[in-house]
Amino acid sequence: MKTLINTLLLIFISISCSLGQDSDKSEVGIRMNSLNSFDLLFKKKIFENTYGRLRLANANINLSGGENQNTRFSMSGSVALGLEKRKVLTDEFNFIYGIEGILGGIFNRSRETNTGSYRAGLGLVIGWNYRLSNSITLGVETIPTLIYSRNYGSANSTHNIVAGFNTGGVSLTATYRY
Repeated sequence: MKTLINTLLLIFISISCSLGQDSDKSEVGIRMNSLNSFDLLFKKKIFENTYGRLRLANANINLSGGENQNTRFSMSGSVALGLEKRKVLTDEFNFIYGIEGILGGIFNRSRETNTGSYRAGLGLVIGWNYRLSNSITLGVETIPTLIYSRNYGSANSTHNIVAGFNTGGVSLTATYRY
């Protein structure tokens, strides 16, 4: 497990350094899987037809409780960092493919217990982009994943490895180029 985490951290650091280099184009946008599931996207051109991408997903903070109730706090989120390559099909239409490293977690705290989970994995980015103008791009993408997760804090701590691809994972993207 340490080797996997160290490898992912090395990939994240090297891509982050590449994102810091000056280049002529950056993109910011959203990725929508449903009307209540949005990811934030940031893409930075690092080479011709190659972009570094950062995706923030599932961010949630919740605090609940009352005067005579058990106060509960929960926090969750995921971050994905990777590379996206673009194969030009026409002047406006690109096929995109790439890879992302994914890290995420959930933490729940109440008066009695602390529970949660963490996950790490890899995802393959596959999709298409359509350029509406020099600034606006619309896209469709899916990210099949291989994820290791561990639940902790309960009597039954579990480890899981899940490989996933389904049509429910197809997302719409909209980005603004600057």
